[in-house]
Amino acid sequence: MLTGGGAQFSSTAPDQTSGTMLPGFVCGKADLTLYQFNAVLVQDYYWLYWNFSSSTELISFAVKVQTTGWIGFGLSPNGQMPGSDVVIGWVDQYSGPVFHDRYAYGRYAPPIDPIQNWFLTNAEVEDGYTVLEFYRNFITCDDLDNEILLETARIVYSWNDNFYRASFPISISLSKHTTAGSTSINLRGGLPNAPPIPEDSQSFTIAVNEVEIPNYETTYWCTGVALDSSITEEEKYIIRISPYITSGSEPYVHHILVYVCDGLDNSDTGKGGNCDTEISDNMRNCLSQTLIAAWAVGGSDFVYPEHVAFPIGGPNGEQFAVIQLHYNNPEQVSGITDSSGIVFTYIDTRRQYDAGILFLGHAVAPVMIIPPNTNNFKTIGLCSGPCTKTYFPSSGMHIFASMLHTHLAGSGIKLAHLSTAECTSEGKTAYQELQPIENNPHYDFNFQQATHLPQEITVLPGDTLLLECKYNTTGRTGVTLGGESTLQEMCLSFPVYYPRMTELPKCVSLPLFDNMDQFIDNYVPDEHKLSFYSLTPGSSAETLESTMNLLKWTQDQINGYQQYIYQEGLQWSSCGENMGYSSTVPSVSCCSYEAPDVCTGTEPAPCCQRCCHAKCGTDTTRVSALMLILISAVMTLLIL
Repeated sequence: MLTGGGAQFSSTAPDQTSGTMLPGFVCGKADLTLYQFNAVLVQDYYWLYWNFSSSTELISFAVKVQTTGWIGFGLSPNGQMPGSDVVIGWVDQYSGPVFHDRYAYGRYAPPIDPIQNWFLTNAEVEDGYTVLEFYRNFITCDDLDNEILLETARIVYSWNDNFYRASFPISISLSKHTTAGSTSINLRGGLPNAPPIPEDSQSFTIAVNEVEIPNYETTYWCTGVALDSSITEEEKYIIRISPYITSGSEPYVHHILVYVCDGLDNSDTGKGGNCDTEISDNMRNCLSQTLIAAWAVGGSDFVYPEHVAFPIGGPNGEQFAVIQLHYNNPEQVSGITDSSGIVFTYIDTRRQYDAGILFLGHAVAPVMIIPPNTNNFKTIGLCSGPCTKTYFPSSGMHIFASMLHTHLAGSGIKLAHLSTAECTSEGKTAYQELQPIENNPHYDFNFQQATHLPQEITVLPGDTLLLECKYNTTGRTGVTLGGESTLQEMCLSFPVYYPRMTELPKCVSLPLFDNMDQFIDNYVPDEHKLSFYSLTPGSSAETLESTMNLLKWTQDQINGYQQYIYQEGLQWSSCGENMGYSSTVPSVSCCSYEAPDVCTGTEPAPCCQRCCHAKCGTDTTRVSALMLILISAVMTLLIL
C-alpha cells in the first residue's frame, strides 16, 4: 500500500459530527463502512461515499476508483465541466498525496482555486485502487465554490489511468482524463443517523406477478392484492420501504404507487391489467384511497425516523392493496417479464406517531396545458387554505419528508408553504411565503428520490401548500398536456407527515379557465377565436390539444396564458370526498421567502415591513365551499 503525507491542506479542521478538531491528514486504511450513503458512479470503477451533518453543516466524501492515476470529483451547475467546483488528487509514490480545490472555467485542466475549501483527510493506493477522503462546508462563501443545498446536485467525475509524479506547475502536468461523466444525486436528501432496523422486524412484498411489459410507450399496470392474514389480524407498523425491481426491468419501470383499501373481492386479487381499461371499478376506486408507498426511477430505500411509522392492517384496517406500475417503453420492446414491487419492513409495536402520505399537486388531467418551445413555463398545484382549515388537525401537519414528481419536460419544482401575516400597523393581511418545504431547481427526471427534511415543517390549518412546477419544452412543436404518458406531464408532490389524516388522501387542483376570454381577446387571432371560446375544463384531450395547437405560440402568448390561467385565474382545489373550493392563487409578491445570508449574517426584513403597497393585501376573496354541483362533478371526474 502506498500512502503519504506531503500534500497542501490545512493542519486542523472541525470534525463533521462531534465539533472537535481533526488532523488535516490521516495516513491509514480507509474504512468505507463508516459512510452512511453511497452510489456507484461507474460500475466496477468509481464508487462515491459520503456523510453529512446538518448541525455542523459539513459533508465528508470518499471516492474509490480503479486507477493509480489522478481522480477528479466535483459539483457542476448543469452536469458540464464549465462552471464546476472540483477537486483533483492522487498519490505520488515519492512525494505523497497531491490534492487541490479547483474551478473549471472551461473544457480544459481547471486551475487551482486561490481559496482552498476542500480538505483532504486520507489518501491511499492499494491493489490498483486509489481512495481519497475529504470534506468541506455546505456553503463556503467562496465565489468559485458551488453550494451544497437540499436539492439535486449535478456530480461530475473523472480519472486518468496513468501514474503521476508531482511536478509544478501542477495544472500543466495533468493529462486529459481517461474517463469522465456526470450524474444526479441529492447529497443532503438522506436521513443521517437513521434508526437501526430492529432484529425482530419482518417484511412483506406487494408486487406484480410476471407481467409481460406491453410493447407500448406508456402503460399503467394495476394488480390487486389481498393482504396476508398476519397483517389483517393485527395492525403492523411500516418502518422502511424498499423498491424491488426485477433484473432486466430497470429501464422500463418508471414509478410505483401502492394504495390500501377495502371493497375488493377474490376476482380482483392476484390479477392485473391496464389501469385504464382492464381493471374493475373496485380496483379503480382503490386508486383514490390511502397511499402507503411512492417510488420513482432513481429512488432507493426510505426509512422512517424513530418516532414515526406507517400503520397498516388490523381487524379494523384496510384488507386489500392495489399496486400501480408505470412502464415506460419508448422503444416498444417486447418479451420483457416483470415482477417488480415494494418491500415493506414492519414492526409489531406502535411508535409515537402514525404517518401518512399526501397526494398533492396539479390534477393529472389534460386541462394542464404547457405551450411548446419554452424553457420557463410554470404550472401550480394548490392545496388551499380552506382545504387545510377543514381537514388539518389543530396542531398542524408535521412534514418530515417529501418526494417531487414530474415527467420529461420538468426542470424545476418547489413545494411552497404560505401563511398569512397580520400587519396591524398597516391595517392589512398579507400572504407570506415561509421556508419552502422542498425546492429543487435542478430537477432530473432520472433521479426522483424521496428527501428527508433537515427539520420537520409544521403546516397549520388555514395555511396554503402551493406546488410550482417549471417546464422546458424547447424543441417541441405542439402543446404538452397533463396525463399519464411520459411525454405528457405531471406536477405532483408526496409529503410524508404525521399525524395521519384518514379523510384527506389527496389535495389537488386544476384551473377553471375563468380568464380564458381575456386571453382569447388579447392573444388569439380572429380566425381562431370561436374555437377557443368553446373550450372548458371538461373539454376532451383531443379538443384541447388540437385547439391550442392552432396558435404559433409566441413568447407574448406564452406569458399571457401563464398570467391569465395560472397566476390570476381561479383554481379548483379538491380536498376530501366531494369537497372543493375555488380561489385565486395567493400572491406573495411582497413577501416571498428570503433565506438568511449565511455569509454576511443578514436577516430578511419581516413581511409586514416589506408589505408597503395596497396590492400586498390578500385580494383572494373569491373563495366558495361546495360551488355549483355541476362544476364540482366535472372537476371530480377530471381529478379521479
